[in-house]
Amino acid sequence: MFGLFYPYGIVLQAIALLHFARRRPDMYWLWIILIGGGLGALIYIVIEVAPDVGLVRGAFQVFPRRKRIKELEGLIIPTRGQMIATEPLSERLFPMPHYGRHGYDYWHQNEEGRLIVGGFRDADMDSEFTAEETTTERIQGALDGFAEALLGRRPTVEHRWAGVFGLVPDLMPVVGRHPVQDGVWIAGGYSGHGNVLGLMCGDLVAQAIAGEPHPLLERMSPARLVA
Repeated sequence: MFGLFYPYGIVLQAIALLHFARRRPDMYWLWIILIGGGLGALIYIVIEVAPDVGLVRGAFQVFPRRKRIKELEGLIIPTRGQMIATEPLSERLFPMPHYGRHGYDYWHQNEEGRLIVGGFRDADMDSEFTAEETTTERIQGALDGFAEALLGRRPTVEHRWAGVFGLVPDLMPVVGRHPVQDGVWIAGGYSGHGNVLGLMCGDLVAQAIAGEPHPLLERMSPARLVA
């Protein structure tokens, strides 16, 4: 093998093998790298690695410090959601997730038996339009009271936390081609439902980039926010 006798060939093989392990292209490339030595590795790098380098460079050019999406950032509102988790309960009371008041309240019981309760941001709505991931006494108190109402007793709360999601005024995700910047696609603004919508919308964007746009993207187009 040429790469075993020529130091630079060994380096080229190492680069090619590392890339192959991460990207897993067609299997015949592995044989070209191993049997072809440095020359085989160089061919692989030119054909498979070099285009990836161009993609990475292009990504940094497209997103210089997020300037390219600044037109939309002010239209997706950072909003805080707060949660509590109780001690494990001896009885299984809620075998599936529950929502109340059009999604302002939500709760479920996890596999440990803990009651997980969230929401009630309308108890102090003005304070919850923020990017700070901290809990507040007013919202936490509302969550405590709701947990007590669900169980008929005041449970011990063992965990408290907060997180931030992107709220869109019309509550529709912001997904599709950037209205101004060529080659830029956006998927975000799930208004607190990103665990499910994020996967679906990512798939819709991938299909659209591949030339198979779904009609649903028309309703979620970022252009509607800057029209």
